[in-house]
Amino acid sequence: MALSQLQITMNEVRRAGVVQQFEENIGQRLLIIIEQYPFFIVGGLQNVESAYAHILIEVSNIPELDDYVIRTHIDDITVFFFERV
Repeated sequence: MALSQLQITMNEVRRAGVVQQFEENIGQRLLIIIEQYPFFIVGGLQNVESAYAHILIEVSNIPELDDYVIRTHIDDITVFFFERV
């Protein structure tokens, strides 16, 4: 198996595992850090659609986004943490 084929397979396995964790935690509060800006979001996980998470933002480092629902791809999330009560 070529290295590029192995990398694709590993990425698919990672994505499937992360999507499963997100699906199991719909309705929970979470913190995520997204690499592009970088910025963080604290909010509620409302839904998971394919590999996209729908999050109602409670607090972020961009105040204009607070109280909005965003849709972000699982691959864009660098760090995530689900709150356990």
